[in-house]
Amino acid sequence: MSNKRIKAPAMQDITRHQAETLLFELAQAESRKKELSGEIEQKIQKIRDSYAGKLDPLNIAIEDRQKQLQFFAEKNKDEMFSKKKSIDLIHGIIGFRMGTPKLKTKKGFTWAAVLEMCRTKAPEFIRTKEELNKELMLASREDEKIFAKIDEVGALVDPDETFFIKLKEEELETV
Repeated sequence: MSNKRIKAPAMQDITRHQAETLLFELAQAESRKKELSGEIEQKIQKIRDSYAGKLDPLNIAIEDRQKQLQFFAEKNKDEMFSKKKSIDLIHGIIGFRMGTPKLKTKKGFTWAAVLEMCRTKAPEFIRTKEELNKELMLASREDEKIFAKIDEVGALVDPDETFFIKLKEEELETV
């Protein structure tokens, strides 16, 4: 497999005819790239299909053994995992990991109810976030008064311009 770097040509002024030629060459390269990518995907899929019959029973066996080991560990949690979160077996380690702590509501509570309770009993758990409504500023930019306010507060509407190339797909097929 060749791993040679292709040196990019130096940028120079070109004519419209040269731009047409470059776009034609780009279209050819894109078409060939799609063709080769399709061939690669077909070969990969054939390989996957050929191994599926061998992998499926192994995946089922793995899942079954994992469930059995988890059942064993949960059933014996008090006696085997009371001091340590894991135990060493001959062929590996099984155990319990502490996940990232997360908040949940108690039974019968909703987050709205918790918020209401916090308003009176624990206001330090409530945050207020002040932020610009940039979407409103952009949506209102056509209004001259709003546009003047946007300018006055030190912001500006900057349309982001990017170069694009759109190949004509139907013509690519015949290239």
